[in-house]
Amino acid sequence: LEIDRERYESYVRADGTMVVRNEKLMYGYQEAAHYWYNEIAAVFRNNGFKSCMKDKCVFVKTEGDKKAICGLTVDDGFFAATRDEGWIEEQVDMLRRAFKDVTVTRGDELGIIGMHLKMDRKNKRAILSQPKWEQKVIHEFETSRKAPTPALTDLMAEDDEAVLLKDQ
Repeated sequence: LEIDRERYESYVRADGTMVVRNEKLMYGYQEAAHYWYNEIAAVFRNNGFKSCMKDKCVFVKTEGDKKAICGLTVDDGFFAATRDEGWIEEQVDMLRRAFKDVTVTRGDELGIIGMHLKMDRKNKRAILSQPKWEQKVIHEFETSRKAPTPALTDLMAEDDEAVLLKDQ
């Protein structure tokens, strides 16, 4: 490895620190999440998804009687879609075209970063829980009682149908 000494020295500051320019953002940089969100949000929007006003990390796409919903975390996401294999594959293919490394896990019960998602098809609802966090809260606050969630019952409703958050 040869180092161009003259060029190298022009990047070294008087205090010994160095100025560098990254060719691409790396995981862990403060700005990485912002740029990642902008990139994936553009992919969703360019493919007919809309970002929810209630949560900008939830994207919804509706075509006729078919619906796809994706909730994003840092570098993962949950997809729920109408049970139509062709429709589901369209959404997966959209992500694979944009991003080379896409792993898909399917099923009525999934886990991701401490969360557990269970589809209750009989009662037409999705149950999202955080079992370890729930146990920690119960233990720390020494409680055993249940309380209802403050979440809206229509959390995934179209934004223009939502009762709350219209003027917020």
